[in-house]
Amino acid sequence: MNRPEEMPPECSSAELLAEYLEGCLTTEERTLVEQHLVACGKCRQIVSTACRATDSVIDPPDSV
Repeated sequence: MNRPEEMPPECSSAELLAEYLEGCLTTEERTLVEQHLVACGKCRQIVSTACRATDSVIDPPDSV
């Protein structure tokens, strides 16, 4: 996953992306982040990776 210091200055902060994923943003803030994600592959990748990591913690694979 990209570290926040690798994100271009015009990108959303790592904290803002975390708040987006947690559902803690206002409707306006969420809309702005979603508009940014459409245009920014780096931030989209960060969100995608975080979602996959969260999914694996919430629904761990069956043990053999």
